[in-house]
Amino acid sequence: MVYVAVSENCDPCLHPLNVVSNYSAEILLQCPNDLNQLEFLKDWYNPTDGSPDFFSRCYDQADNPEGDPVDVPDNIFGSREPLTGNSYFGIFVGGQNFREYLSTPLSTALLPDVEYCVSFSVALAGFSDYAAKDMGILFTADSLNFQSTNPNFPFLGNIEMTPQIAYNGNFLTNTDWYQITGTFTPNDTLRWLTLGNFKSDLQTPLQQVAPESFHLSYYFIDDVSVRPLIVDLPADTTICAGDSILLNAASSLCTAYWIANDDTLGMNTDSVWVLPMSVLLLIIL
Repeated sequence: MVYVAVSENCDPCLHPLNVVSNYSAEILLQCPNDLNQLEFLKDWYNPTDGSPDFFSRCYDQADNPEGDPVDVPDNIFGSREPLTGNSYFGIFVGGQNFREYLSTPLSTALLPDVEYCVSFSVALAGFSDYAAKDMGILFTADSLNFQSTNPNFPFLGNIEMTPQIAYNGNFLTNTDWYQITGTFTPNDTLRWLTLGNFKSDLQTPLQQVAPESFHLSYYFIDDVSVRPLIVDLPADTTICAGDSILLNAASSLCTAYWIANDDTLGMNTDSVWVLPMSVLLLIIL
């Protein structure tokens, strides 16, 4: 039997492998000069007829002398420094049934029965007169492609699927960055991530934060992360008397300390061989 305890000094979601390769919109194929240019970002796609945006400090006003629609920190939707690097994303998540989504293939597929830590950071854009509290991440085996049934309003309507990671806390009224986190264990192999609000307007309560103008909720997005949890213990295994098994808690970030039932095994190491009758306490420091 193995018991696992994680101290406050170690964040098990800080595994060095983030399977979202362009997690902070820093790998550009071309600098943006207007809204709705997600195709200028490496590995990010628009799964609907909506118009998700990204903003970058590399924007050159000479390309658009009428204004700074996608500059950083000041742009058409507000003012916000990136949480990481020089760029971030932006999407509508509520109001008037406006929905936009961000989708990317994962650099390494998520495997069944492996627990993953998922996080992304959001900041309410100053443009918004309403704040939302429904956002999440959906993992799928294949890419999504949803076409609008209304060609005049292509970004109306939500993707009617249930995300594995869903924020259901207080209204996200902060214009500073706020991190949303969660963990989940897939039942199947999953290769794609899609981020947004998957609920309809009827299911999406909004809170007014400014005088009524457009009745819309728009958020900046940064630092999208999907990482396997640090502790990597084998599945339940039956072994014969006299045999042993290797338990592994390898991590470049935290220290594993093992304590056996007879208190003789205490050691500072990433892995340990144990006999069937051993009872261990694993402390991640």
